Amino acid sequence: MDISEAQDPMFEVWQERKRENQLMTHFQDRSKRKFEDGMSEASRLYRKAVAADSNANDQYMMGVLYYKGRGVKQSDEEALRWWGIAAARNHASSAYSMAVMHHNGRAGLPQLESDAISFAFMRSAAGLGHAKAMYNMGLMFTHGRGVAADKRKAARWFGNAANEGIAAAQYEKHLLPSRRRGGPESAARKQLGT
Repeated sequence: MDISEAQDPMFEVWQERKRENQLMTHFQDRSKRKFEDGMSEASRLYRKAVAADSNANDQYMMGVLYYKGRGVKQSDEEALRWWGIAAARNHASSAYSMAVMHHNGRAGLPQLESDAISFAFMRSAAGLGHAKAMYNMGLMFTHGRGVAADKRKAARWFGNAANEGIAAAQYEKHLLPSRRRGGPESAARKQLGT
């Protein structure tokens, strides 16, 4: 340290702030590690409990943990596995999650096969009362994604979704009669990127 730094009162303030910041960084890193360790332990215990006494909601939540990588290593395959188990037990959100993963190409299958599987899971979720799945069934029938296009079926699914509170479904249903092959796409379809 040279003489000018020793005489500068702001230098001491700067040094104190530097020490405080180092200390805060140390405690933040330590807290983050403890939180991550706690999440890992919590997910381990949760996996053990789910395996011992499982229900569809717990299996769905395990899928969410793997999908988001919370307390476990992120894994689409494990998320699909847990959601598949829960969907087989008629869990609507699991079936919907499976449909979305296949629709988005995150299941590792060719798109044509994924579309067909996505449709099957979406139909299952919609049949179990999942409102977003009902809306997506309307889109799938409108645009022939995973199923042959059918405006009547699309209108029925949009009506069901609208009755469940999905406002965009009413809009899509209103647009159906005016749609023609090669005609303008709806704003909703452009927004979804389908």
